[in-house]
Amino acid sequence: MHQECPASPDSDEYKIASFLRDITIQEVIAHMGKYLSSIRYRRNGLAPIGRLPDEILSSVFEFADNDAYCVNDLDKAPQAVIPLVCKRWRDVASDTPRLWTRIDEATRPFAPLFILHSKQALLNISHGFLYFRPPFQSTLSQQILRKRLDEFAEFEHFIS
Repeated sequence: MHQECPASPDSDEYKIASFLRDITIQEVIAHMGKYLSSIRYRRNGLAPIGRLPDEILSSVFEFADNDAYCVNDLDKAPQAVIPLVCKRWRDVASDTPRLWTRIDEATRPFAPLFILHSKQALLNISHGFLYFRPPFQSTLSQQILRKRLDEFAEFEHFIS
């Protein structure tokens, strides 16, 4: 009986087999990740909160932001926490303009993102943020106000 010796780690055959094994493992891991994601999505849909219409969920998010007026830590702000829960909450939060209208010391680094998500909703910019900070914030505040005033002028022209 003749038995073949296994390929040495330096041989091309061994390298190809290792490469194919690694690719196969990566594909299995990717497939399992997608499968687990779909299971989580279905499980979340079974939870009572998962059955709420987007409009109700959006209102809940707005109430969460109203209750968080004193949050000085962005990591605890509703705008930072809510989108991390799941894809649906991220989508609903992104489409809830009033959730993104409060610009203060904690949210200042993300003011452009907040302005983008706030769409045409009125902004609530904290007084200290506007007047008692370095020139960057003052300039940013002026840009925000100028953009909103331009939009108002366009609206006023449209209705007259």
